[in-house]
Amino acid sequence: MKKFNSELDYKLISTGGYNNKFVWIFDLRYTDFNKKPIRKVLPQRVFVRSNEETKKKIYYSSSHFVRLNKHGDPVSSKIIALFDNTGYRSYTGNPLRIFNDEHECKMAFQATCNNLAKEFEKWVAVIDEKHQKLRTSFLNFYGVE
Repeated sequence: MKKFNSELDYKLISTGGYNNKFVWIFDLRYTDFNKKPIRKVLPQRVFVRSNEETKKKIYYSSSHFVRLNKHGDPVSSKIIALFDNTGYRSYTGNPLRIFNDEHECKMAFQATCNNLAKEFEKWVAVIDEKHQKLRTSFLNFYGVE
């Protein structure tokens, strides 16, 4: 995964070092193409806020992201956690990708989509091969060609 110049280390957010600033985020990950993605956060500008300013419980980080309304103001009810829900106990899960620059965020998102498309094509090829072998075995079993 390529590191972009404006990409921020997630530790800046998790330790509260970037509170009250605007950033760009995204996340798109699959573990199984038969299922929906683990997390799908399209590129968007958000506000970094301390967890002390919300009543909701947010794990593994002292800060969270808040979506913006159409005027660009933070909306407290629309919280995005830094880490996904794959974490447990001492493992935090996977963080979002965080950027200072909109263009680099969107370029990184496009690169992620391109990588996912390549992985998807490989997955489809494996499935096609399995289906073809299964079809052949059925036809051979029944004596049909």
